[in-house]
Amino acid sequence: MLDFVSFFEGHKGAVLSLAGDPEENYFYSSGIEGLIVRWSLNKPNEGDVITRLPGLVPSICYSKNHDLIYAAINQKGIIAMDSTTGKKVNSVAIPATSFNRLLLLDDYLIVNTNKSELLIIEANTLKVVFRIKTGTSEPPLIASTNKTNTFWFKDTKGLQLMNLANREVEKSLFAELTGNSIGIGAMGDYLMVLEPTEMIIQNTRKKSSNPILLKSAGDTFSGLHSGVNAPALLAVTNDHAIMELKITGKTIENGLKSKILHNGPINDLLWSENHKFVLSASADKYIGVWRFN
Repeated sequence: MLDFVSFFEGHKGAVLSLAGDPEENYFYSSGIEGLIVRWSLNKPNEGDVITRLPGLVPSICYSKNHDLIYAAINQKGIIAMDSTTGKKVNSVAIPATSFNRLLLLDDYLIVNTNKSELLIIEANTLKVVFRIKTGTSEPPLIASTNKTNTFWFKDTKGLQLMNLANREVEKSLFAELTGNSIGIGAMGDYLMVLEPTEMIIQNTRKKSSNPILLKSAGDTFSGLHSGVNAPALLAVTNDHAIMELKITGKTIENGLKSKILHNGPINDLLWSENHKFVLSASADKYIGVWRFN
């Protein structure tokens, strides 16, 4: 169950993305105005602006090992900066391209674009090492796994499990998917595909198992968020609520919805402080803090 704690206020416009280590109580946010802000859970509204980037920043991610923030800047490229000072460490120019989500996987960054591409970038050098053309009409969906240097992505043939070590597809599932998918997620042995009013769940280790279909109880979904070691899946609904989805044994259960809502769409979610809290970034300028019980 998610209990509301507080709203953090500080951005002048929509909050687009959140980043941080789920074991820690500090996190970072990016706003539509280009601000990158560092926050602490126990200091509401006392965020420290570490930099202001020249453009729209739809997604950021954080490397605890290197104390770096990576940011995707539309029409410009990817930048790596010191997570304390905001000083630029490295960058790669990718002009005339808009981005959707930036994902850090061990040695690589994966970013999906408005050109139906996935760009695979070395995290240390920010060199674009290869590109995947998916043929989708929207930025291709991506999800991390609990295996090193692997991730799922959606193309016109279904969902593909990519291994970055050999740059080959290890597994292909859901060839029958329609174009209505709005989110994918991986949790343990399960792969989830979210559609507006239902979720399809497949056990990736049991080839003979049939997909599980979880129907919405009257809600319409707009996004899915998962974490490698997260205790639950989190779905975002069209009425700006967060819903917990639990995997219990062999079943997936609808959890309770958050009772206090944002006044605009939720753009991103993040686990924090040993998965005790969930953070929400919204178009209403606020960051929501929710305790997970």
